[in-house]
Amino acid sequence: MELLEGRICALAALQAGRRKFEALLVKQGIRDDSIRELLDAAAALGVPVRRVREEALDAQAHAKTHGGIVAIAEPLPPSTLPAVLDFVLFLDGVDDGRNLGYAIRSAEAFGVQAVILRRRA
Repeated sequence: MELLEGRICALAALQAGRRKFEALLVKQGIRDDSIRELLDAAAALGVPVRRVREEALDAQAHAKTHGGIVAIAEPLPPSTLPAVLDFVLFLDGVDDGRNLGYAIRSAEAFGVQAVILRRRA
């Protein structure tokens, strides 16, 4: 199983529908209305949502940047596309490191196999 950390990553993976999910872990105290889209996506796929203490999330997650959301999912299935048609993301003009992180985590959730950045001049 893989851990998908953060709201954006978990939501992107749920919406992509390319994985099977064991559970969506949500930190106790997060209001449903603040993560409605995420809860709806999980419900549409029949993914159980478990409310857990922050310590439990910290123990499972790789980093402390999960923001109270961790999805437990199977790895992406291997691509059946020929190597010429691999899924590549090209990024240009990303100035904020956090935005770059969000983009890369979302790309991974959607099955992007490579990210190419333009070198700054």
